[in-house]
Amino acid sequence: MGDHSKMSNEEINEYKLLFESTLDIANKLDNKPESKSVADAILVGIAKNIKKLSNTDVIKINALYSEIIGSSVFSTEELQEGLGSTDKVINRIKKSIEIFGRD
Repeated sequence: MGDHSKMSNEEINEYKLLFESTLDIANKLDNKPESKSVADAILVGIAKNIKKLSNTDVIKINALYSEIIGSSVFSTEELQEGLGSTDKVINRIKKSIEIFGRD
């Protein structure tokens, strides 16, 4: 938290807006993530691509989400074993950012 411990009101408002915009898009998903680990990666992927996704229609967002959930890093096997290992968390987040960032 060091870098963010003394944020200005403007910075706080920017993060609040990012959080709210991220949740607005996530709430449009037809199928919600079934685990916190998946939800974390999905929310980071949305937040990192918020400008693009804010102008993307719901059908496309849901298609990207389906692609993410269908990728190997989100497979049942990957989610069962070592769910919280650093490498697996990073791989899920990277995949979510990558796919939500596609045109």
